[in-house]
Amino acid sequence: MSGRSLAITALALPLAGLAAGWLGAPALARLHRTVALAERVALEEAGAVEGRTDESKAWRLLGMSPEDLYARAELVRSGFRTGGALLGLWLGLAGVARIVSLARRPVRTEYVVNQARCLSCGRCYRYCPRERLRRKGGTKAASLERPA
Repeated sequence: MSGRSLAITALALPLAGLAAGWLGAPALARLHRTVALAERVALEEAGAVEGRTDESKAWRLLGMSPEDLYARAELVRSGFRTGGALLGLWLGLAGVARIVSLARRPVRTEYVVNQARCLSCGRCYRYCPRERLRRKGGTKAASLERPA
C-alpha cells in the first residue's frame, strides 16, 4: 500500500465509521424499550394501529403524558447517536491501526532461516545436506547464508 493511499485510508476509515455509527443509531435505538414504547404509543395516538399492547396499557395506567415519553425516547435516541458515532470512530481507528501494522515491514534482529534453502530438519548444521554440500565446495545457491 502506497503512502498516499494509506493516508487516505487513515482519514476515510474513521470518518466512515463515525458516519455509519451516527446513521445506524436510530435502528439500534428502536431496540430500547422506551423508544419502542414511544413509537407504539405514537402509532396508537395517530390511529395507525388497532388495539394496545401490554406495555402501552401499563404505561397508560401510570398516567404519564405522551410528551414525557417522547422526551425520554428522544434522550435515549441522542445517547445512541453519540455512542454509535463514538463506537464507529473507534472501530475506524482500530482498523487504521491494523492496516498500518500490516503495511510496515518488520525489522528482524535475529537470524531467520531461509525456508527455500533449508530442509528444516532441526539437526545441527554440520549434518545438514545443504551445509555439507557447501563445505565440500558446492554451489553458492546450496549454502545457508543469512538473508539480506
